[in-house]
Amino acid sequence: MTKHTGNNNVRDTSNAHGSAGGKPGGLTPNQGDFFGDIHAIYEAVSKLYPGARSRLLEPYRDNPVDVLVATILSQATNDTLSGRAFSELKSCFPDWDSVIACDPCDVEAALACGGLQRQKTKKIRSALSKLKEDFGEITLAPLFDWPKQEVMEYLTSLPGVGPKTAACVVVFGLGKPAFPVDTHILRIARRLGLAGKKQSASSVQNMFEKLAPDEIKMPFHIMLIQHGREICSARKPACPLCPLKDMCRYFKTKIHPDSLQESGEGTSLSRGE
Repeated sequence: MTKHTGNNNVRDTSNAHGSAGGKPGGLTPNQGDFFGDIHAIYEAVSKLYPGARSRLLEPYRDNPVDVLVATILSQATNDTLSGRAFSELKSCFPDWDSVIACDPCDVEAALACGGLQRQKTKKIRSALSKLKEDFGEITLAPLFDWPKQEVMEYLTSLPGVGPKTAACVVVFGLGKPAFPVDTHILRIARRLGLAGKKQSASSVQNMFEKLAPDEIKMPFHIMLIQHGREICSARKPACPLCPLKDMCRYFKTKIHPDSLQESGEGTSLSRGE
């Protein structure tokens, strides 16, 4: 278990933003070039999706254990199926203690509607058991008072929890600024040229953590996911409808290559590679 320093004044510098209006610290030269892009992207999607909310995690806001379980269930499936599995799990078991005390087959049966029930049962039971071992009960309440860096280190030490799941718990469960990067956001970042084709989700998440101001992290995350579902989809993106097309490498090279010649940019777009 990660030891908490007990110093609530410890500053998490991963999201330091320097002087007002300036670029955040700790950026590579390439990431520094994207600082203005991030704000332009945020302004564009804010107009398109005002008041966007997380369909999956909003119901569990400020309940970090529920957010943890719901996010594990969302791995490799859609919100509809994972939400159905979470509801079934809660209806079949009165509390989280009963989930780790019962036969694993009973949990698998409850999660069958969401798919991958065997793997997710193992992850959930192992994570909940670790919480009970560390805190004496199944809770994440102590983490409300921990510095963000320690919170992330602890959460990613839990079975089945990677950077995205941990960041979801941080922002939705604990109310701390974080920027989870899922498959939709990763796809958008790559198409825009903010990330290379082989750049990992965790690397892109680190970039957004540094570039996006704390006050916009959660709404920006939610709006980009909605944009990935409604317009920048994996198979048939609706590029003509996208307010980001003028700054999008994918649109300029795949959909409308003539725009490169018209703008005098040429065909060499290496940003993010």
